[in-house]
Amino acid sequence: MSSSSEHLFETLLWRSHSAHVEFHREWKHYYDGSRKPEPQSLIDARKRFIAESDRVFESLARYDEGFSLGESESINAILDFIAVDIPAFRCGYAKEKYLRRLKSQRLEPSQMERIRKIGLAMCGSESYRREFRDLARLLINIADSAFVESVRALQTGPDGIVEFKCKLMLKTILNVRKDLA
Repeated sequence: MSSSSEHLFETLLWRSHSAHVEFHREWKHYYDGSRKPEPQSLIDARKRFIAESDRVFESLARYDEGFSLGESESINAILDFIAVDIPAFRCGYAKEKYLRRLKSQRLEPSQMERIRKIGLAMCGSESYRREFRDLARLLINIADSAFVESVRALQTGPDGIVEFKCKLMLKTILNVRKDLA
């Protein structure tokens, strides 16, 4: 796949993210616990999100073989998928699967740096995702002293969930990597 197909995939990921945000906003506006009929705006937002999500998973399937073979372009596409936070059904499970499989891949230095950046972004976000623990386990082998110091710096912020995730990330890494303690 070419650089333009990588750009198209990244665009597709952000469109899916946007569609999920729109659907979630419509759902929050509509849902009050009653069983009233859904408004057309909610139905349309759901349809758009499902269509965008299906496109993402169709594209992921095309990258899967190259990912298994360790092709750099496919690994980069999977990293794009992991980096975009789409808090929707199937995404967390797929990210967990890819994070586990990344442990056995021969990664380029730029890919390892991307994973460290994804780790920092996940530590600093205000939500906890199911794939977080698998990312922490992957980072055992990829973390460096600069990453550990960055996580420690994030840990001192006022947000409780960020502090919790930073402590969990550090505990996961430092229990194995005594050289970084």
